[in-house]
Amino acid sequence: MYKQFIIDQNKYNKIYDKIKFFKLFNINEILDIIKIYKQIKQFTCTNCNKIFATFLSIKYHITNRVCVKERILTCNNCNKLFSLKKNYNYHIDHNVCKKNILYNSNLSNNNINNIKNINNNTINNIGTINNIIISVNNTNDLQKITELIPFKNTKYNTTNNKLVEYLNNPHNAIQKIVKDIHCNNENPENMNILNTNRKDNRVQVYDYDVDNEVKWIIREKDDICELVFDRCVNELYKVSKNLKNNKIYVNPNKEFALNAKNMEYSNDRKTRKRYIQIVGETFYENNKIILKNKKNIEKHLNIQTI
Repeated sequence: MYKQFIIDQNKYNKIYDKIKFFKLFNINEILDIIKIYKQIKQFTCTNCNKIFATFLSIKYHITNRVCVKERILTCNNCNKLFSLKKNYNYHIDHNVCKKNILYNSNLSNNNINNIKNINNNTINNIGTINNIIISVNNTNDLQKITELIPFKNTKYNTTNNKLVEYLNNPHNAIQKIVKDIHCNNENPENMNILNTNRKDNRVQVYDYDVDNEVKWIIREKDDICELVFDRCVNELYKVSKNLKNNKIYVNPNKEFALNAKNMEYSNDRKTRKRYIQIVGETFYENNKIILKNKKNIEKHLNIQTI
């Protein structure tokens, strides 16, 4: 008990010294110090000027050519751009963009009425659209099916309301970003990480394999969760700037708290380790949503044309 008291007293003294130090400055001066500190501790890609919190993130970004600027090949059907010929050939050979043609096709009112009038107790409703036969249980499923985005191409775009939530509650912001981006029914194209076993140290990731083909592959859970964590931290660094660019008022006290938490996320090993585990738990808790989306897409890809 005596040793424990000494350790707690030392921690208290350190915290008290830090509080005394920060009392010497006003909020604006502290924010300037944090900005300088961020510039020193962050890594920037020379191609796209994207900022990364750790060396592991920028290494993945560069080695996987995430920010390749020159995109030459274009699909004539869906106008999708490709930087590598292998990706373009895979897209054409596997008729990936056939779904886009399906979405853009005009459904006749007779076909829609026929689908809606069929009893829900039947095993499968069958609708014929432009000589393509699709088996669905609900007409709304047609709108939910979409093409998955590879993990390395995931874009962390969020609304202003979500940015305000991250600003107001930085302690839970990591979990919220993971749910909003990778486990959200409104963005099914980003459900590219599947964790079905809490104890297993492997997860399924929809990404580029060694041959640069896009498919579900097995990756180390810790590596993937750390990459997701670093991307979330990188987005948190941009919250205040994005809100100000959108002409939304940012409370200086909350901005300071968010920046302080970001520094903790980036530099404190215990905090990083704990939140990386939380990222893995978040994927596990939402695996049913991701698995259902995966099965829907796999069924859609098994469409037989007449």
